[in-house]
Amino acid sequence: AGCESVKMFKELNAHELLCGKMKIECPKCNATFLREETPKHDCIISLKAVINEMAAKLMVFEQAMFFVPDIGKSLNQIWENLSLHCLIGWKVIYNEYYDHV
Repeated sequence: AGCESVKMFKELNAHELLCGKMKIECPKCNATFLREETPKHDCIISLKAVINEMAAKLMVFEQAMFFVPDIGKSLNQIWENLSLHCLIGWKVIYNEYYDHV
């Protein structure tokens, strides 16, 4: 749960600067976490999680290419020039073979 502290409006800004339940962003790795978790934060672990997530998305992308063999070669050409950060938010539309009727 979030912060349950009750403050006057005029005290809110000062409280938010110190509150352990506030989400903050690491200036080195851009990970977000609660301020109270700062002592436990490790950029290497956070970045490994990002890499693992990207690898999973890459696997989904490669599987999608397999299911569309007619354009596989042109997708390979696109893939060679594609940055991995572009894969964030991609979703597979078809998870089985798709063919024209």
